[in-house]
This record gives sequence, C-alpha cells and structure tokens, in this order.
Amino acid sequence: MADTNIKTIMPSVSVEEDGDIALPADYEQLVAEQSSSPRENAHSLILGQAALHGLAGRIVWKLEPETEAHPAAMLIEILMNFGSIIGRTAHYEVEDMKHYGNINAVRVGQTSKGRKGTAGARINRIFKDVDPGWFVERRVSGLSSGEGLVHQVRDDVYNEDGDRIVEKGVADKRLLVREGEFAQALAVMQRQGNTLSPTIRNAWDGLALGSLVRSSQLAATDAHISILGDITQEELNFMLSHADTFNGFANRFFWVLTERNGVKPFGGEELEWKQEIEELKKAAEFARKQKRVFMDHNARRMWARVYPKLSEGHSGQFGAATSRAEAQVVRLALLYALLDQSEYIRSEHLAAALTFWRYCEESARLIFGALTPEQQKIVAALERKPLTQGAIRRQVFSDHRPSGAVALDLAKLQGLKLVELVPDNRGVELYRLTAR
Repeated sequence: MADTNIKTIMPSVSVEEDGDIALPADYEQLVAEQSSSPRENAHSLILGQAALHGLAGRIVWKLEPETEAHPAAMLIEILMNFGSIIGRTAHYEVEDMKHYGNINAVRVGQTSKGRKGTAGARINRIFKDVDPGWFVERRVSGLSSGEGLVHQVRDDVYNEDGDRIVEKGVADKRLLVREGEFAQALAVMQRQGNTLSPTIRNAWDGLALGSLVRSSQLAATDAHISILGDITQEELNFMLSHADTFNGFANRFFWVLTERNGVKPFGGEELEWKQEIEELKKAAEFARKQKRVFMDHNARRMWARVYPKLSEGHSGQFGAATSRAEAQVVRLALLYALLDQSEYIRSEHLAAALTFWRYCEESARLIFGALTPEQQKIVAALERKPLTQGAIRRQVFSDHRPSGAVALDLAKLQGLKLVELVPDNRGVELYRLTAR
C-alpha cells in the first residue's frame, strides 16, 4: 500500500470500426489477469476517463481543480447520492433479482490524510438543493445494530387483530447511511449477537428486513438503503473480520482507494452549481417514473463479450470481496443511464460502469491482496529463518507492535498462503514461508 500510485488518466475507451460498441481499453485483458504476487508493492491505480461519463463526470471535472478530494472519491459520492434520492423505482432485472440504484461503498485511505471525506463536503452542497427533504430527513449515521437500521425504514405496526396501527412506520424508505468512521461499524459487528452484517446484506439484496428478537414486531419492506463509509487501510486490516470478508458482506460494497489530490492550503474556490442542480432534479424526476430498464442492442452485445471473464471470479480475500462483479456493474450502468435520462442502458453507460468497476476491482486487489509495510517486514524476516510469533514481535518490531496486531498480520499472511505454521523437532510452533 505504501507505494500505491493512484492516478486519473484519460484514454480508456476504444470504439470498434463499425462504431456501435465501445469497450474500456484492455478491460478483457485486465479481468483475465491473475492477481500479482502480494510480495510486490509497486502498483499504479488508474481511473479511466470513461468512468467520468455524463453529468456525474462533469461535476467531478468541475470540482477537481478546487478540492483535495480524489476523483474516484467524488464520483462514488455523486452516484450514491443520486441512487439514494431516486428511491426504489427504476431497476434492472436479472431473472428474479431486481437491481435498484442503491449501492454501498467504502473509501479506503492509505492514511488519515487520504481526504476520504473531503469529497462529501463539496458534493453535499449540490444534493442539498436537489432534494432538501431527503437531505435533512433521510441521511443518518451511527450504524450500531441490525434492529437500529431496520428502525430507520420500519413499517407500520398493527395490533393483534391487524385493523389498527399502534405504531406509525416510516413513509419514506430511502436511507443514506454515512459513516465517517466506518471502523466503529465494523467493531460493533464483531459483538456476539449483533445482526448488523446480515441486515446490511439483506438490504442490498432488496429483501424484507426484520428483527430476530421474537417479541419484536419490527419489520421493513421495500427499503432503499445505501451505505457510504470511510476508513484507513490500517483500521480495515484490524477491524474487518475474516468471516465478513467471506460471508458476502464485503462483496456488497464497492472498495475505493483514495488519496489526497493535490495540496490546497486555503481550499478551493466557490463554484456555481445552478445548472447541475437543475439537471440532477430532472434526472431524478425522470428516474422516479421508470420501472424496469433494459439494455439496448449495442449494450447487450458488449455485455455478452465481457460477462464471461467478469463473472469468472478470483481466489482469496480479493476474490471474496469482488465476487458480485456482474451485479455491481449493472447497478452502476443503471445509474449512469438514469443520469442521462435514458430509457435504456446504452453501450456508453456500460463502458462507464465497467471502467469504474475496474478501478474498484483494482482497489480491492490492493486492499485485500497487498501487504502492509509491517507484513512485508515479517515476510523479509521469515525469508532468513522460521520464527515464533514472540520472536517476530521482538526481532522485527522490537516489542513495539502489539502482540494482537502481530497475530493479525500472521493470520493474513496465512490466509494469502505466504506463511505456514509448523512445529520444529521440539514441538515449538514456528512460522515459515510457504514453499513455492
């Protein structure tokens, strides 16, 4: 992570000679590649121009010179706000699964200086005027339990006879949860009996939500929940459990690496957003009138070409965190189409979605597959000779790194199959590099 170079470059769309299909350049080649060795720590992460399509892209371009926020951080913020505002209306359907515009994302900064939340401050000013009621009433923070999340979008509660409401529910089922300290949400998820993780998974799937407490009548139907979190790489390494990486929690989120984009000690200039606000209002009004959205002919041809490799999947934590690639791309493409006030997902919308997914996929590769500097030091030490956990703490970190942190480092290295635990001839358990 320390050597990751996050860029924004522009040439990323190629068009075939017949002019009817646009594909992100080298996407098929990229999705076919296997993860690079996690021992390598020199990476370059690129956000291609095609991702900055349409109205969302124009807002990012306008903001970029006036903020330290990274373009990818701004882009996911715009798409998520718009997807929350339009509610449970327009959708893309795959067999019996309906994909609406609600998405989840976590922005991961290499350090606390990654300017993860800076994007929100500028973009909030825009969406506050797009839908003032939603902005004030349907944006919350403080994820603590599944029951607490369901309560925010709860249905009416009736008496035993079912003929009288005893507790009024929430009429507006749109909800955008913003967690500037996503580590806190991950921490409460580890408490025994906490139902936050399965509730978030069910909400993304569009299922009816309810309390697992028998005496509770708490339930929610047709909820439209989006979650945006910010966290540092170090916090994520400590707080995201192995179980939540592999149980489907992680793959219901976009993972977006961010870093500071330039240095602006006095901040950026104020900008006028009247035109963009009006366009967003019209796009939201258009989206609310739509029902099932289809791909047009060219988009279907493109989808048929990229789908096989996109759906192949990968192994390990990275694979677990990106195993819903097809569904995530579809939701992005839907949002790009609705922002264009298009009744169909066209090839340019799918190209934009694939390009942004490429960035998120490569982010996840680095987040879940790369090694931290501390883990790299352990690998370097074990290349010389096998060591016990205590010896690693003493010799590699001079007893300055907590034993729990060393244990987590070793667990990740074992999960990546870089390190194995074996007894020596005296029965002492030693960590050594896995034979290759």
